[in-house]
Amino acid sequence: IEQLAIDPQTPASLRSPALISLAQVKGKAATESLQTIALSKETSISLQRVALEALARVDIDAAVAAALSFIEEAQPADNLLPILNPILSKGAGPPALTKALAGVDLTPETAQQIVSALTRLGRSDLELSTLLNRALGVNGAADYDAERVEKIVTAVTAGKGDPKKGQAVYELPQLTCVACHQVGGTGGILGPPLDAVGA
Repeated sequence: IEQLAIDPQTPASLRSPALISLAQVKGKAATESLQTIALSKETSISLQRVALEALARVDIDAAVAAALSFIEEAQPADNLLPILNPILSKGAGPPALTKALAGVDLTPETAQQIVSALTRLGRSDLELSTLLNRALGVNGAADYDAERVEKIVTAVTAGKGDPKKGQAVYELPQLTCVACHQVGGTGGILGPPLDAVGA
């Protein structure tokens, strides 16, 4: 199984199950082989994802360390979803990723890529989101303030709202509203449409 998993000449259709089997058979002892495959520039992105998936089964910290190398080298147009999915799908994944990212100087672009991947996966984690929001320069949610809410309601009732400003907020990439909610037929379908939110 290990020979099939590490041999680059093994067809992908056979190598993928061999990587998962290697993790199941050897457990933590497969860590080094799986890391090598996951980090190799010769490995296709689909096999890297499988190697990370296998690695996350036996050593989540090693999987996060491997994923971190991709995150640090990511370009703005790169899709981190295949790299992050194996990590974030494990219960221990988000805390391990948060711990690893805490020691990294995240650029807003990279933080946004991770936020986008989390959104597409439909996942959230308070500590990870807080760390990413800090890198994006976004403050966390404010404490509830009844007086502030009353002022907002009064302003809205008096017709002082600005739909263009509201649309600009809806379209902010770091908020990812558009990923789940539609307005005027544009946007995601995970959440309810926001067309009638004023009502």
